[in-house]
Amino acid sequence: MVVSSSALPDASTETSSMIDLEAIHDFATDLAVRAGALLRQAAFSRSQAGYLPPPVASSSSSSSNDTSLSETPDLDVRDKQSNVDIVTETDLRVEKFILEEIQKRYPGHALLAEETYAAGGSKRFGLTDEATWIVDPLDGTVNFLHLFPFVCVSIGFTINKVPVVGAIYAPMLGGLDPRASGGTLWSSCQGRGAYQSYPSTTDSTQCSLAFLERYACSAMPRPQPVTSTTPAATTAGATTSTTSTSADPSSSSSSSAAPQPPGPQPLRLPLQPTRPLSRQAPSGLLIASEWGKDRRANPDGNLLRKANSFLNLAGEKGSRNGLGGQIQGLRSMGSAALDLAFCASGTIDVFWEGGCWEWDVCAGLAVLYEAGGIATEGNAPPPDLPLWDSKSGMRLPRPSLGARRFLCVRPCLVGSPAGEKGEEEETAVQAQERVVRSIWQRLHLGGLAYQREGVEYAY
Repeated sequence: MVVSSSALPDASTETSSMIDLEAIHDFATDLAVRAGALLRQAAFSRSQAGYLPPPVASSSSSSSNDTSLSETPDLDVRDKQSNVDIVTETDLRVEKFILEEIQKRYPGHALLAEETYAAGGSKRFGLTDEATWIVDPLDGTVNFLHLFPFVCVSIGFTINKVPVVGAIYAPMLGGLDPRASGGTLWSSCQGRGAYQSYPSTTDSTQCSLAFLERYACSAMPRPQPVTSTTPAATTAGATTSTTSTSADPSSSSSSSAAPQPPGPQPLRLPLQPTRPLSRQAPSGLLIASEWGKDRRANPDGNLLRKANSFLNLAGEKGSRNGLGGQIQGLRSMGSAALDLAFCASGTIDVFWEGGCWEWDVCAGLAVLYEAGGIATEGNAPPPDLPLWDSKSGMRLPRPSLGARRFLCVRPCLVGSPAGEKGEEEETAVQAQERVVRSIWQRLHLGGLAYQREGVEYAY
């Protein structure tokens, strides 16, 4: 069965309560930055272990309410499924801090967090339609173990299973020392745009939606302000594939129109809105994908499916029985949330992944959708489905948050003119969907063997 994007859950159907999405965004970004400061403290302490004198023991440092991680350089690493699927004491303490803060501010909202979920044992997709916070306290745990700076806090918010607010904060993309400037923040609010910023860790207003809308540079029309407290029914439709903000005719199209902020300039996403997608896709694309945690070397297992798909995508054009796509590059950053953040920014063209969970992708998909990117089923459809035909009129389905397999394409806010080689003129969405099909064609055995109870797949 094929489920069109219009049939997927839409946050706009929420009518049981008033949802202040601006307040949700501002709380999520502030909380992500504060949690990220804890990660950076812990990383800095570990980086200097052996140089600094041991901390002086105190009764306060052993308190269960103490959220400081600067005096705990010992990682206390534990395997979950294998040595590539690990959890540290830092994951657990930061998750506890985040969940307690959410419960204090929004006691009526549901919570779903990585380590708490993992401890429960069940892998069934259990997300409901109620307002839900989905949290990954430390995405990129293996990176954190090695002090590789691509780690982040990921906080997403859903209504009717649709991600409507996202905050991804990478505290170590600004240096390890807690005295250094802040890291990098990606955030979005449905109907209000997506942003990349560098907030101060001491001034929470620098990650507020009002601050971002006022100071963000953008070559594209800026969003029309909307009432901050709105029913979810009045927010932009969650099933559209393009940006949901409307142009403000009073604002200049020049980035110089943005006033100067008291600090680094925030940026509106995508960063290069008029850069077209390659007409020869997948050739010319920069793709992000991870090796994943399933390392079983079975002939039809996920490890070999990925490896062969990578060879198809990277191989010289026409090689590998015509499947060679000669992409420009493949990036594996060790964090699905950051992969999606860079895809939403437009610096990564495609994100293809399997095996990730809703806490890995919720915030990133919220940012991607609001920036104008698309996401769809990570596995290729059967050859007889009309999804392969660009002229069928059938839009590509959006994946469930619990699908565990995703294929995403960066924002492309302008279409492509007719090509010199007879290519037809296409809209931005048609270009994005063309790129999707070019990836599907090269997936070994059609994709990855991930299936999950409780998820309705498109096919």
